[in-house]
Amino acid sequence: MILIALLGMVGRMDAQTEILGQREEKLKELSGKARVQEALNLSREYYVARDLEKSAEMAGLAYTEAAIENDSEAMAQALSLESKALLADLDLRPAQRLKAIKKLQESTSLTSRIALKLENLKLLRQVYAQIGKNKELREVEREIARLTAEQNKGLEQELAVASQEKEKMTEVQASLAKTLDQIEGAIQSMTESQAKSELLLAQQKSILDSMAFLSMIDSLKLSQQDMLLSEQEAILREREAQLGMQKAQRNFFVSLTALVLVLAGGLTIRYFSMQRYNRVIAAEKQRSDDLLLNILPQKVADELKLNGKAQAQFFENASVLFVDFEGFSQFAANLPPRELVETLDFCFQRFDQISAKYGLEKIKTIGDAYMAAGGLPSPDPANPQKVVDAALEIKEFLDEWKEEREAEGKPYLRARIGIHTGPLVAGVVGKKKFAYDIWGDTVNVASRMESSGVSGKVNVSASTYDEIKDEFECEHRGKIPIKNLGELDMYFVEKKVKSEG
Repeated sequence: MILIALLGMVGRMDAQTEILGQREEKLKELSGKARVQEALNLSREYYVARDLEKSAEMAGLAYTEAAIENDSEAMAQALSLESKALLADLDLRPAQRLKAIKKLQESTSLTSRIALKLENLKLLRQVYAQIGKNKELREVEREIARLTAEQNKGLEQELAVASQEKEKMTEVQASLAKTLDQIEGAIQSMTESQAKSELLLAQQKSILDSMAFLSMIDSLKLSQQDMLLSEQEAILREREAQLGMQKAQRNFFVSLTALVLVLAGGLTIRYFSMQRYNRVIAAEKQRSDDLLLNILPQKVADELKLNGKAQAQFFENASVLFVDFEGFSQFAANLPPRELVETLDFCFQRFDQISAKYGLEKIKTIGDAYMAAGGLPSPDPANPQKVVDAALEIKEFLDEWKEEREAEGKPYLRARIGIHTGPLVAGVVGKKKFAYDIWGDTVNVASRMESSGVSGKVNVSASTYDEIKDEFECEHRGKIPIKNLGELDMYFVEKKVKSEG
């Protein structure tokens, strides 16, 4: 029921707005004082309808037209109405309040009507009280008191004039009575002809005096009627103001109810929008975390998010794996760029899956080379066995892929695989583009194991062999000379001879 009533109220308000809009269109046809007066009326009615923006607009138009007509009173009314519209805005900004204050002050200085001055000053008093301008508030209070006293003084003067007129009437009555007494005495001492003559003159004079007296009475009656009319107009204005206030309050409460409903709906929509927004943020955060985990280990990524940086770590026993394709340059020369990249991506994605399966951490790819490590970022005593398991599975994958490519008549790649176990340092480098990397002689030796190996074989160092020899069948290659490292023992890992567990 409340909603139906509100809808009805909104409908009436729409109808009223439409009527005012039609009058506003007709306003364009008017000119001069008629245009000024209609603009003032529209401003008042828009204010009652709580269309404050239109009320201020019409008041501004009235001021401009009144200035052209040099009508200071109309200009003062327009400024007062525009100020009321500005101050009635619920979302009143400081600049808007200052503008309203200046317009009220200008209106007060333009008008000679005490009633309008008092109305402006009361609005200023309300504004100064709200914003805590105590000095200006006291000045306004004094001016209101002065004007109120002046207004009362004017009424007292009118009453004094009426009292003086009454005294004059009393004096005239007394004078007439005295004159009548004199006439009666004179009549008694006159002859008949004299009496008739004097009586005739007296009658004529009496008629003239009566006419003057009646004229004075009429004048007093008119003054009294004017006073009564002024009092009635004041009472009527007061009643109109009360009715306008009641209507404004009623409209305010209706608008407030509608506003509450709109706000409730808006908050509900806002709530669900925020829920959707939060889900999007959560999804984006998850995506960001996933991207971060693509380049950093989980432990390192967590440390980086928590502290903004990650400390480098030393690992006493880690195993480094290198895989490098043999004859890649010739292979690349025979394939279109797109197919070449797709082929590399296919192989590296499979390497990633195998590395993840055995708990290895992918470090990076360098051209056609693939680098991973075991035993980091968390130490793992079994890392040499896991790295060799991963290497054998990579070798098996490449053998199967070679057979498929040969069956399709397509070129294929073979790879050398090298592994070395030893100490190294791992950490994050970069500021905007992070990279998790490893350093040390272990990395260099692992690279030499790969470059000194044979395609289709897993070549490991003596340190790695010592860790895995009980679980894998290996072939000793003897001592192989390595640049800058001398001769090193190397082993080919053939197969696993002991199952896990």
